[in-house]
Amino acid sequence: MKKIFLFAVLLTIVIASCKKKQNNPSITVTVSYPTITFAPTMYFSIPVGGALPSNIATAYDSFYRQSLSVVLIDSSVHNLVPGLYTAIATATSKYGYISNSTYYVVVTNVSTTEDLSGNWYQIPLPMGGDSTATNVQKLANAFYSTSNVTGVNMVTDPVDVTPAIFAVINDTTIQFGPSVAGSITSPTGILYTGTHVLGDTTMTYATAAGTLVFSKN
Repeated sequence: MKKIFLFAVLLTIVIASCKKKQNNPSITVTVSYPTITFAPTMYFSIPVGGALPSNIATAYDSFYRQSLSVVLIDSSVHNLVPGLYTAIATATSKYGYISNSTYYVVVTNVSTTEDLSGNWYQIPLPMGGDSTATNVQKLANAFYSTSNVTGVNMVTDPVDVTPAIFAVINDTTIQFGPSVAGSITSPTGILYTGTHVLGDTTMTYATAAGTLVFSKN
């Protein structure tokens, strides 16, 4: 009888001890979001029908010192339709904190030898003598950045200078990225690469201030 009573007491102590442990907090979580890094760039170009970019980014949680996997959400990129598309790289930390980062994909069959980089000049020139309206840099095949998409005078109105990205989606059409929505009233513009009095190459597109024409000799 005493043995049964003693066993019951010990069982009660064990159960009480287990409940106490369950009620104690076991860990304190520090908020830490992963850092997503693209290597070497977040700007990509593929031919029509080509494979979508893969293995383009890494993620790291600097607080917990952990490398994390990156998932690419690219269902919006149509590799059979020329255009400039956005996609998302996402990573989740071990405690559920999520980071997202945008990357860009151009789908085009434009020749890899084409290069529009350099200084472009607005026609007519802006008032005030600003002769260099925008600088265009090549990011990938048929993929460019422009330093002054709205064509404001960089000397007299530097605060309104607006950079943008654009793609050459076919021989005569350029398409701007989403970051300039509102500044560009139409997402597409006309590219002309024939020889004429305005210059060897021009691009024309509509903005909130009116139609702009840029020329590159």
